[in-house]
Amino acid sequence: MVSPANFQESARFRLLKVLMIVVACDGACTLLLPQLSFLKYGIFLAILLVAAGTFSVNLSITTFPLYPLGFLILAIISIFALVAGRADGEMISYSSALFPMLLVGLVVFIPEDQSRMDIDATTKFFEVFSVAFLILHVMSQVVFLFWKFVPEDWFSMTIHENTFFAIFALCLSALQGRWRLFCFLGSLTVISLLIRPSSTFIAGLAIGLSMAFGFLLQRRVLTMAVGNALLSVLMLFPIIFIAMPDFTNLIYGIEPMVKEGLLGSTSNNSFRMAVLELAREAILESHWATGQGFTGTTNVNVGSVIDGWETGAEVGVDLAAASQAPVHSDFMIMLWQGGILGYSLFALSLLGAVRQIGRSLVVAEEAQHGAATTLLRSLYILIVVFCTFISFNPILQKYSFSYLFWFPLLVVTLACREVRLWKR
Repeated sequence: MVSPANFQESARFRLLKVLMIVVACDGACTLLLPQLSFLKYGIFLAILLVAAGTFSVNLSITTFPLYPLGFLILAIISIFALVAGRADGEMISYSSALFPMLLVGLVVFIPEDQSRMDIDATTKFFEVFSVAFLILHVMSQVVFLFWKFVPEDWFSMTIHENTFFAIFALCLSALQGRWRLFCFLGSLTVISLLIRPSSTFIAGLAIGLSMAFGFLLQRRVLTMAVGNALLSVLMLFPIIFIAMPDFTNLIYGIEPMVKEGLLGSTSNNSFRMAVLELAREAILESHWATGQGFTGTTNVNVGSVIDGWETGAEVGVDLAAASQAPVHSDFMIMLWQGGILGYSLFALSLLGAVRQIGRSLVVAEEAQHGAATTLLRSLYILIVVFCTFISFNPILQKYSFSYLFWFPLLVVTLACREVRLWKR
């Protein structure tokens, strides 16, 4: 085993970290000023150019994990789907959810000597970035609660669709053993939940913290076995729902007990179940292998099955669209839009990243590299928590939120590559 040597981190990767902060600022501006939404595409293009740099195919079945190739294929498909045509109305097709996967897929073209990562500095970067994110997230909630300074649409979108990264911040501080910071972030999390209760946030916290303490107790094999089992269940859920809708109705019955009983909030479970049932019908009407080819809309006509949907009387929410609503599960949408082929490619690519983390963690622990171990553990937790979130929310189409997952997944790939070099 070769211990990690000192080296100069790739300037390209350092610039990527700067661009991640820029994208975060762009995301906030886009939410406050929708007319600036085009900026995120320009910044994303800049990230791709920096990430790609010198194009030199670096794909080898024996030395390179294949999962970035799966994301690259999906991103290429999204380009063809976008050219083929948009969905009816103003809602862009689901191809927009696939294009950011190019950020991970381009690793195939980046030579190893141009993607060297200082793992200690990267771990510190994620610590600072995630803590700043959670602080700003709670500040936005407080500002809205007392001064109504930010638009209500912006507030409602941020309270549950990107809080998976707040959980990442909390778990990272625990894995680092920084308990004062952990208590501080924990108090912010409690404040966030008191302002806006969220059953998804609660579930993600329970899963993330359980795995973090499992790692701290040196139960890596057990922790990852449970995490992998959860991932498998989440990914199989859409297929199970298609085959046995009555069984999944029982599972979804847990949500009202948590949200109304534990959090004292209003459950929108009837809305979710109506949306999922409509999505199930749409999936059965689509081609089993290719679905809608990622060119269809992700909305369903909820108003056709829920009386009073226009006013939100039945579901406890008030949306501008009187009858249309997005399917509240990216996994369900992926199956609907991509069929078995597209869905399998997406799921297997995610599982490939998880498998690579497991292998690299063994090497990092043997090398007794604390920062690498912490970084890989926290990124593994992020994948599991994010998959939990997209099982109940449509996030992938919103790049202002999903970049908080795709950039870390790029880091997973580069970190695993870096750790693999230690064995040579």
